[in-house]
Formats: sequence, C-alpha cells, structure tokens
Amino acid sequence: MWLGMAVALALLGYAIWQGRERAIDEAQDKASNLAGVVEARWDATVRRLEAGLRQIVSRMPVEAMTAAAAPHYRSEMTESLRLLADRFPEISGYSIYDASGHLLYSSRGEDPLPSVGARAEFFDASRGPSSAITYSEVTSGGSGGEGVVLAALRIYGPAGELLGVAVAPIELAQFRRLFESLDLGSQSLVAVRRVDDSRLVVRHPASPQEVNRPARSPVIDRVQRGEPKGVVRQASPVGAVVGSYAFRVIEAAPFYVVVGVADDDALAQWRKHSMLTVALAVCATVLLAIARLMLANKERERQRAESERDRIDRRQRAVFARARVAMLLIDPATGSIVDANAAACAFYGFEARRLRRMRLQDIDEAPPEQIRHDLALAATNQRSHEQFRHRLADGEVRDVEVHLGAMTWGGRPLLYAFVHDVTERQR
Repeated sequence: MWLGMAVALALLGYAIWQGRERAIDEAQDKASNLAGVVEARWDATVRRLEAGLRQIVSRMPVEAMTAAAAPHYRSEMTESLRLLADRFPEISGYSIYDASGHLLYSSRGEDPLPSVGARAEFFDASRGPSSAITYSEVTSGGSGGEGVVLAALRIYGPAGELLGVAVAPIELAQFRRLFESLDLGSQSLVAVRRVDDSRLVVRHPASPQEVNRPARSPVIDRVQRGEPKGVVRQASPVGAVVGSYAFRVIEAAPFYVVVGVADDDALAQWRKHSMLTVALAVCATVLLAIARLMLANKERERQRAESERDRIDRRQRAVFARARVAMLLIDPATGSIVDANAAACAFYGFEARRLRRMRLQDIDEAPPEQIRHDLALAATNQRSHEQFRHRLADGEVRDVEVHLGAMTWGGRPLLYAFVHDVTERQR
C-alpha cells in the first residue's frame, strides 16, 4: 500500500512538472503567434504606406514642386492626398515638401508635421538619387500624444535633382490600441524596435522614457545577426522580466516586433491547475474506487442474468425436445427453420439437420409474399394462429393449424410454431 502511494505521488509530481513545461511551451507558442499578428499588421501598414508614397511620387507633376506653383495645384493635390489618406487609420495623412523643407501640399490642408523641414536625413541628396523610403525616429505629432514615425520618399526631377519629399506618419496610437487588445498578462509585453540600432518605437505597457533609446538583449543580438524570427528565453531589457520572447523582423521596413510572455503570467494558470490536479487526483481515487465497486456489482448482475438466461434456455430446449407436438423455431426475417423437434421430424418425414437447412417457404403451399406477411404479423403478436397447407417429405400435402408466437432463443428473437395436423378434421 505504501509503495503504491509513493508511486502515485511520484507520478503526480511528474505530471505537475510536465504541466509546468507545457505552460512554458504554450507561452512560447502564444508569444510567437501574437508576434505574427503584430508583424502582419505592421507589415501591411508599411506596405500600404510605401504604395501610397510611390503613387504620389509617380504622379507628381514636376512643375507643381515649387512654392510659386503650389496655389495653382493645391486644391487638386489636397483632395488627391485626402482620398489616399482616408483609406487606412494607421496612416494619418500624406504631405509633400519642397527641397527646402517647406510644406507644399497636405491631406489635412495645413502643416501637421512642422518638424519635417528640420530632418536633414529626408533632404540629404549627397548620395545621389534613391528610391528607398527613409524612416525617422519617433517624433511628436500623432493622435493621443502617442507620437509617430515619419516615412519619407524623395521626389526627383528629370535630371536627378532633388525636388522635395513625400511624407506620411505611422500613427503609433493605432498600434497601442492593438497591443492593448492582445491577450497578455500584466507583466508581459509587446514592442516594436528598429533593426539597425534596436531603438524602441512603441511598447505596451508604455515606457515613455525608453522611446528612441537602444537596448541590448539576446533577442536583439539574434535580430542583428540576420535571423528573421525566433523565440528566446530571457529577461526583458526594460524591467528584467523573465519569460518567453518571440521576435519577427518586418520584411518591408527596418523594424522588428517582439512579444514577451512573462513566466509569472504563463505559470499563473499552471499554479491553479497544479492545485486542481492534486484535488482531482484525490477525487479521481475516490471515483475510481466507486467505479470499481459499481463495475464489480454490474459484473455480478451480468453473471446472474447470464446464468438465469442459460437456465431458461436449458429449460426451453428441454421442453422443445420432449414436446409431443410438432414444433418449429423460425427466423421471422427470413423464414428459415432454425430448429425442429423430434415430433416435427416425424410429422414432416425429414431429419432435423435437413429441416434446419430449409425455409418455411419450402414446405408451405402459400405464396412467399403471404408467408412473409404472416411471419411479420406473428413477430409483432398481431396474429397467433393460421391455417396452412404443408408438404411432407413424401410429397403429400397436409392441412395444418399453426400456432405462432414470438420468443427469445439463446438471445435471438425467433418465432415458435406449434403444428397440428387437421387434415382429417377438414375432410
């Protein structure tokens, strides 16, 4: 008994430990799946943004890229930019600046991003024409005070001269709302960082003092080694929270997403489950004992019922064999003669084994359809006796009165038939 209890305790401990390992595995899967969700949203945003900027640049008239021409084109360009900006909430607008950093056109009709003109990286033409989109650090100007990341695409003239830039802000407040909707615990996090120097772009829970600041961690090391995605067990750069951190690099832009599920959050359910496991183990032991007792009782009942059925079968077989009246056992579905007693063999002139290979239709003069109909009625106790004409082994046909009834024989539903020769009476 004590050995059994020790084995049970060891198995219970192993099950609890396995539960902890599963919780960690599930946390890693959860982090990876959520990182995929955020990556897809961010990737879709930058692709839409890039498509919008390239559409603007490709359709921008060269002659409209001067302050003098701007009043003439402003109405048309403002409406065009507004229609483009209304499609996606993550992109709050499009603006066009000349090579000096002065606003020419905006989807909002005014300069929503006064800091653009001061960004030398947008207007640096020293490296020659470039079709790449430049992304800024996080700057003010977004809705809800969250900030924005500016994306700029340069506009060039026919001779390759810089005419200006098309700019669109990524609204980080939209991603903040996405982050808050994710199923994460209180100590878990989701963040977007830059690939080049790991500066923080946006994070949940918020950490304003860390925005635009670089950091170091195993995730960052793997991203900068060129790995596109993965899962790492580590402590977070902010707050040193130990957990499972999944990262995915944005293919279309120099950013990556990291989602961390803290061990305290991941194992909270495991702790509850462990307590439940212990309680359930106790309950299971009791239930198993009860179930075993019930099964034992059920088995005894089954054996008693089987014994009683055997006793009844033996009694039926004895009565059947000793009966002086011709008796047949018939399958109501097919009309097959299942058995015949000695009196039936004597009356019909067939051996018992021959009769067992025959059907009622082989000895009854009635049409097969009528025989099947009569058997079906007898099987449902709608008819108990009938007059028939039966053919004997020597070919003689005798008038018989057959009393039919339903019975169970060896667990099989059959019809019994008492056959009385009434030929002389009919004459």
